[in-house]
Amino acid sequence: NTYNWDTRPHLYPIKTETFSHAYYIADEILRYGDSYVTKYYYPVDLPNKVNSNKLIEHGRINTLLKKEELINDVVKTEIEYEYGKTISINNNQQIPVMNRFKTKMGNASSEERLEFKEYDSYGNPIHLNQNNSIDIVYIWGYEGQHLIAEIKNATYSQVNSVINIDQLARKAQPEDSDYSAIRALNG
Repeated sequence: NTYNWDTRPHLYPIKTETFSHAYYIADEILRYGDSYVTKYYYPVDLPNKVNSNKLIEHGRINTLLKKEELINDVVKTEIEYEYGKTISINNNQQIPVMNRFKTKMGNASSEERLEFKEYDSYGNPIHLNQNNSIDIVYIWGYEGQHLIAEIKNATYSQVNSVINIDQLARKAQPEDSDYSAIRALNG
């Protein structure tokens, strides 16, 4: 394997290369001599992406925005992480957060795999949509430090109408009644 950091201010590799001795990768059998390359793109590499400059301003220069896997210089898979949303935390400081995760296989169109719909005041994701079909709500506790529940097939507003998600996240420790309400949601 070869790892390349280039000359830009990266702390993570921007490219890895493997030369095959015949093995299976990304739904393809590589033949002897085939090259398998993974390229990584960060905010400094993609300055025109939404919020790239904000990520850099917040010192998040190693936030992965895009990953490509190539076999013999042909792109086989592409993963894109979009940070097109900002949230307010700590004295109304606006920080960029991920709002979409997309994949692309070969020449096919990009497919959205995960949409981050809501975040709490701590910057934790609390409402996601997977593959444009499954809603997932995460409930955090212990002052936003620990995940305490995952509720599938329910929206944020549905769950929040039963239990105040933000209020629970701010508690130092959830109460028995909080856990009872969460169990009722999962029941």
